[in-house]
Formats: sequence, C-alpha cells, structure tokens
Amino acid sequence: MKKLSVLALSLMLAACQNTQAPAPAEPQTNTEPKEQVVEVVKPEITQLTVNTTPSDSRVRIMNIRPKYHDGIELQPGEYEVEVSKPGYETFREWVMVENNTVIDIEIKQL
Repeated sequence: MKKLSVLALSLMLAACQNTQAPAPAEPQTNTEPKEQVVEVVKPEITQLTVNTTPSDSRVRIMNIRPKYHDGIELQPGEYEVEVSKPGYETFREWVMVENNTVIDIEIKQL
C-alpha cells in the first residue's frame, strides 16, 4: 500500500506542475540591422600666432588648457589672450581666431 501511496502522490504532484502551453511567438519582423548613414564632420582647425613687443613677453590663452606656442592649432572661435611681462602693463582681451590668425600686441612699460 505504501508503494501505491507514493506513486499516487507522485502523480498528483506531477499534475500540479505548470502545464500551460508556451505563449504564442510574436510575429517575426525583419531583424536585420538597418543601414545608417553617419556623416563624419571633421572640425576645422586653424592656427594662432601672437607677435609680441617686447618679444620675450609671456603669452597665455586663458580659456584652454594647452600652453601657447606660435602656430598653436585651435578650432575657430573666441579665445582670451593674455600677454604679460614683469614691469609692463598686462594685455588681456578676447580674440576671434579663424583662418590662421596672426595678431601683434605691444605692451607698454610701467
């Protein structure tokens, strides 16, 4: 009788398991990746050179991190240029840089 009871119990438990049919699959759509057109726009690069008088003045561009050097490559736009030297007035002004800009700055002695 014990064997029958275990067998009956096993059948009852098996009947209690989830016997639902799987949900119908969604209609297939085209899953191939669509071709995307990506336009690569290369930023325009220009150069800035600051000619100073006196010639050993310090030139800094205040709104960028890289140190200034003659012919520094920049994207076109406005840059805050500072020219200084001990014993001279400091020049500090916003300059529009485009098309390989060259500016001449003369600072006056104090």
